[in-house]
Formats: sequence, structure tokens, C-alpha cells
Amino acid sequence: MSVYLPAIMSLLLFASPAGSHCEARASADRPQTNKVELKIVRDGAVIGTPELTLQVGSSATMTLATERGFRVQARLTEDDRLVDGRKLDLDLSVRQAGDWRRVAWPSLSARVGSVSSVSLVDADGRTLIIEMRISAGGNATLQSRGNGEV
Repeated sequence: MSVYLPAIMSLLLFASPAGSHCEARASADRPQTNKVELKIVRDGAVIGTPELTLQVGSSATMTLATERGFRVQARLTEDDRLVDGRKLDLDLSVRQAGDWRRVAWPSLSARVGSVSSVSLVDADGRTLIIEMRISAGGNATLQSRGNGEV
């Protein structure tokens, strides 16, 4: 993630309260938050490197300003299969004829402080690689860094 292309991103945050399962594990004062850094590569081109700081149990939607448009919906939850584990469910869509068309819906799991990645062929037959780095803490916000074209 050392090279970033110029970006314009429209960001929307749809926060939902943490479920009771997540609240039971959070501190009494506030829900757990994690910084999530993503790198999304489609057919060898980096199309986005968004950063999200989300509360466990919350969701975010962002639109990457690429030639065709690329939407990323993300939901962060705990992953009980791992010690200090987190699971990020993604829903990825491209703009086509004025509508959003879903092309992939992968999930990535990792321990806080580690990296996870997935490589797949999306619904358009294009190679998609997603890398996720997750770390502890932060304020519940969205940030963005760079993107190219779809």
C-alpha cells in the first residue's frame, strides 16, 4: 500500500449500534473500535485503498470515484473463531446503466494487529484481490486514500 493514486471518494457512514453479543465484550464505557485498511485491486489495477475506523457491529458504505463507479459496503463484527478476531463482510458493486450491480461479496477474518487477503474472480470474470489490515482503536470515522480506474 505504498503507492497511492489521486482520489475523489464520496463517503457515507451508516452506523448501526453494536448487537448485544458485541456489547457484552466491549468495555462498559464504549464499544470496541478498529481501524480497517483495505487495498482493492481489480485486474491488476488498484481501484481503492480506503481506511475505515468502525465500531464492532457497525457498517459503512463508500463509493469510489472511478471511471464506472465502484461501491464498497462493509460490516465489521467479532469473529469468535479467533482470539481477538474480527470479520469484515464486504459487498462490492459496479455502476452499470445508472444502477449498482453486485460483483462480489467476500468476507475476511483476521486477528486485531494482523493482515488478511482474498483473491477471487468476480461476477464479471475479473480478478479481484482484497487485502485487509486491522488494528485496535481509533474514533469511528471514515477516511480515504487513493484510487485508480475500474
